[in-house]
Amino acid sequence: MLMCVMVDVSAIDKPSFKGKMEQSYFKLAESNNDPFFQNETSLQVNHFYYDFYLRYKYQANDLPTAFYPAVYQSDMLTGDLTLKYKQFRSKFGYFYDSLGHGILFKSFKDPLIFTDTNLYGYALYHESDYLSAKYFTGNMRDKTSLRSANVKAAELVFFPSFFSFGGSFLEYKLSENDDVNRLYSLLFSTYLDWLDLDVELARNLDNEHSYASYVSAVSQWKYVTQVYTYTKYHSFLFRDSYNHLSLNQGPLGVYTHTFTLLSRLLPNLDMNNQESFRYGISYQVYDSWMLRSEYSRHVTTYLYYDDFLIESLLQNYWLFSSQTVLYSSQTAGSRYYWNLVQLSQIPINTHFSLDWDTEFQKQKFVDYSSMIHRLSFNITKRYSIGFNLETKSVNNTDTSWFAWILTMKTKQDTIQAYIGSQAAGKVCSGGVCIYQAEFDGIRINWRHSF
Repeated sequence: MLMCVMVDVSAIDKPSFKGKMEQSYFKLAESNNDPFFQNETSLQVNHFYYDFYLRYKYQANDLPTAFYPAVYQSDMLTGDLTLKYKQFRSKFGYFYDSLGHGILFKSFKDPLIFTDTNLYGYALYHESDYLSAKYFTGNMRDKTSLRSANVKAAELVFFPSFFSFGGSFLEYKLSENDDVNRLYSLLFSTYLDWLDLDVELARNLDNEHSYASYVSAVSQWKYVTQVYTYTKYHSFLFRDSYNHLSLNQGPLGVYTHTFTLLSRLLPNLDMNNQESFRYGISYQVYDSWMLRSEYSRHVTTYLYYDDFLIESLLQNYWLFSSQTVLYSSQTAGSRYYWNLVQLSQIPINTHFSLDWDTEFQKQKFVDYSSMIHRLSFNITKRYSIGFNLETKSVNNTDTSWFAWILTMKTKQDTIQAYIGSQAAGKVCSGGVCIYQAEFDGIRINWRHSF
């Protein structure tokens, strides 16, 4: 018997396309300058044998440097090509990568803190059930779009069974001198039902007093989950003398708040001299109720920071689909604060709901307090209208900032408008903090996928 099977190979190997366009509009209320405009358009092509990514970015009119990172001529058109064959991949062009937990090397993009340290070069990867290997080399972008560092990096990790071990190696040279710096780290992890453990120990081959240590553990037993993190960095910050580029960014090592007032007190990562510790425990009291407590401590040459918090999370309780209540006591240098936060989601019916958030912060021993109210009225899951009100009282002097927040979401589009004022303050991400100036005007952001 003769059997003939026909396969449409073209259908199997047909590439898929994804695109995204993001446009931003920015105008200060008291400025006579033309509104600032930014456009970023990207195209991604995925195929069985290759991936291709292309990005175009453009800015028009005066750049509000306190709110947007600058796009230079060399940043306007970037992209990368990845070739794939079985367990191997190779990448060429502009890309991001890291070693271990970022302690040795980290190339990344974070518009929130005006960071884009992409590499222009190539990378080789191998992935299997028992082995992960990578090698990449390239020139790293700094804050001024110059590529002031040349790096060569490799990482090898083995996965025998329930644990993994390996190491990383980095060699870099800054354009400002001819010194070649060599660093390495040892990696170890476990993957057990009751414990996940990550350890990285890093050293500088050219300086015996330059080292870094990182330990993270998460254990779970019945209804109790515990989290432990420890970091110690000594003379392990690698950057240029102009402070335009940092090659590494390890874990901060403390609990990082997402709430506005509490996050303004977070410490900066200090890879030169830092010791941080975090311990957290959570207990699932009932299916709908969880209690959690965290303690963090961060010590550098110039700053002592600690934070103790207690949090209660309720699901589907009384009028609320969820409600979070949090108390935190923070110490930042010689300043002492206590904070209260509540977040509530209140369903009205199948089409309407309310989100209500409140933050209150009081500095001890002085006349200083701040409060933020956020209220959002949601229609289905596509539209919302709300406001943000922040008040501050210092020595019997009150100041306030108010803004409307309008959001519309569809399958392909998200449009958000922020109309009003916003207080100045510190903005942090991953242990890196910047100061953002006070704002009064209009910001519109539109994201479209195709």
